[in-house]
Amino acid sequence: MRRMRILLIEDEKEHCMEYNDHIKTLEYHPELYIAHGEKDGLQKFRLFPMDVVILDLELQDGDGDGIMFLEKIRRLKAPENLFIIVITHNTSPRTKELVRKSGADFIFHKSKPDYSPQNVMAFARHQFLLSVNEKRECLEPTEATTAEEEVRSKMDEIGMTDKLTGKKCIIAAIAEATKSNSSDINLEKDIYPVVARKYSKKPASVAKAIENAIKDVWYTADPETLAEHYTIQLGPGRDAPTNKEFICYYANKIKNAGKA
Repeated sequence: MRRMRILLIEDEKEHCMEYNDHIKTLEYHPELYIAHGEKDGLQKFRLFPMDVVILDLELQDGDGDGIMFLEKIRRLKAPENLFIIVITHNTSPRTKELVRKSGADFIFHKSKPDYSPQNVMAFARHQFLLSVNEKRECLEPTEATTAEEEVRSKMDEIGMTDKLTGKKCIIAAIAEATKSNSSDINLEKDIYPVVARKYSKKPASVAKAIENAIKDVWYTADPETLAEHYTIQLGPGRDAPTNKEFICYYANKIKNAGKA
C-alpha cells in the first residue's frame, strides 16, 4: 500500500513539531508536508497530491486564514477522496457551519480533552484506509432508485457531505427500510446484509460507517438545521441518534410523505 500523504497547515511551530515527532514513531511512515501559512499551504497543495489536509483555522501570520484556504482549494477542484480535518479553538455553531460549507470534513477542537496530534493522526489514518478500500471495490454501475434520490435529498438538507464514507450506506439503508411494512426494523437481519452485499462490505463495516456519518453530522452541522429536519428529541446524555433511530425516522418520514 502506498504511503499516506498529509499536508499540515499550522503556524505554531511547537505544534508542528508535536505532529512531526509523533509521525516518526508510526510504523506506516506517512509523508508529512508542513506549511506555516495559507500561501505556503496552497503551493504545496498544488505541487503534491494530498490524501489528508490538517488545517489550523486560526492562522496568525498575516498570510490568509483557514477559511480562505478552504475556499481556494475548492476552486482548484480538489481530489474526490481528499479528507480535510480542521483544528481550531473556536467552538461556535456558526463557525462549524461555515467551515463545513467551505468543504471541511471533520473538526477537532483544540480545547477539548480528546484533542491531540495522536488522535488526529489516528483519525486521518482511518479515513485514508477507508478511501483506499473504496477505490479497490469493483462495482457495476447502478441507477439510483427514486427512494434513494429522495433520501439523498434529505441527507443534503442536514449537511451530510458526499465525502462521508457512510453516506452511501445510509442512503441505501433508509431506501431499503422504506420497503418494510414494520415500524420496528431489525437492522442486523434486514438492512445491514443488503447494504453490505451492494457495496461489497461486511455488515459490521456498514453499521460502523453509518454510525460515524451520523455522529459527524451531529458534531459539525448547524443545530438549528438539525432541529428543523430531525424533530425527535435525543435522550439525556446522548449527542447523536442511534443508527436504528435515524434510519427508522427517515424511512417512516418518506413512507408517510408518500401516503399524503
